[in-house]
Amino acid sequence: MSYTYDRANRLTQVSEGSLSTQFAYNGDGVRTSETESSDTTEYVRDLAAALPVVISDTEAVYLCTGWTSLRASRRCAQIMGLERSLAVNVSLGLLILGLCVGCGEPPPLDMSLLTGEPCQPPCWQGLTPGESTEEDVAEFMRATRFVDTRSVRRSSYTRLTRGGEEVAGVIIHWRSSGGLAMCNDFCIEEGLLTDLTICPYPGVTLGHLIDRYGPPEKYEVIVPIGGPLYYDVTLFYATHGFTVDLVLPYDDGTLRPESSVAEVWYFRAAPLERFLQLRYDAGYGMSPARSLEVLRDWPGYGPIELE
Repeated sequence: MSYTYDRANRLTQVSEGSLSTQFAYNGDGVRTSETESSDTTEYVRDLAAALPVVISDTEAVYLCTGWTSLRASRRCAQIMGLERSLAVNVSLGLLILGLCVGCGEPPPLDMSLLTGEPCQPPCWQGLTPGESTEEDVAEFMRATRFVDTRSVRRSSYTRLTRGGEEVAGVIIHWRSSGGLAMCNDFCIEEGLLTDLTICPYPGVTLGHLIDRYGPPEKYEVIVPIGGPLYYDVTLFYATHGFTVDLVLPYDDGTLRPESSVAEVWYFRAAPLERFLQLRYDAGYGMSPARSLEVLRDWPGYGPIELE
């Protein structure tokens, strides 16, 4: 895989074999389009906002396209009644997450999951699901060095109601200043931060996590429909208010201390059954009863077992 940058150090092309994706920018350095083969997605940006954000694009289903988090793709799959494998996106994200996109002072590294600073989960960098407002999120993104402001995108998602579909909230997608993976999300409903997905520093491992928090209360294994390219292993730390995702190659599905943490989902701290109910009410996962049927006790390190 190769990457091409312009003189302003902006990513202009990603190539792998015969496949390539090109990116175009305006004079302010804001991405205006993305082209894969002959298909071009053009973005209309709200330049009057505190940060330039996408207000429309040429794709019919925005959440199902582009670099995004496993969590957002699951929400898309649940809404649209489909599942998509993100093996390519996940692999790309893990491969290049540690690269710096700019020059000068190195970007900050997010080790807060292990240090508990500046706050304990489910709080992340001062933002707490269920408490922080959309204004708090906007202020954070203006002031922090964690966010590559050129990458920020905004999309909406809907829910089915008795009266049909209605807009439920917005998701703010962004790339960390220390990487190129578009895998961080803030979900906002009615002006309140409901949950957030963060890709931590690649040095955060399963061993570090268990040393800090102990074994997970439960875990589950998901094999994507359409081909067993990888295992998505989710660890539940409900009483701490978060879950963790690991992505393991299908040909070596082994849980090891050095296994990298791919994503952390910050939500609500609650006993497991209550956590599952709140998760379901928020549009994620299966019903609590069904979830309890498929969740497993932590087996320790070693090969994962599929039932």
